[in-house]
Amino acid sequence: MTPTLYKGVIVIARAGTNQKQGTAMLKHNDTQMLSVKELAWRLNRHPNYVYLMKKAGYTMPGYRSTLEAALKWLEDNPDWRKRLE
Repeated sequence: MTPTLYKGVIVIARAGTNQKQGTAMLKHNDTQMLSVKELAWRLNRHPNYVYLMKKAGYTMPGYRSTLEAALKWLEDNPDWRKRLE
């Protein structure tokens, strides 16, 4: 099941059904505080990706962050992986 974004809502098609009949809609808010696993899921990445972001300088006070903050950090730091070398 691959989540897709449709008009600000994440849509997940259930196996064995077509997109219109069998969908589960998960509303999300870009300012919601997320854990590492939740943030990784929203970024469509493995949790290790978020841990590497933290190692490169991304801050998560209280082990929580927003999707908006993560996307802004990724935009501001396009070469963040080079800092890990």
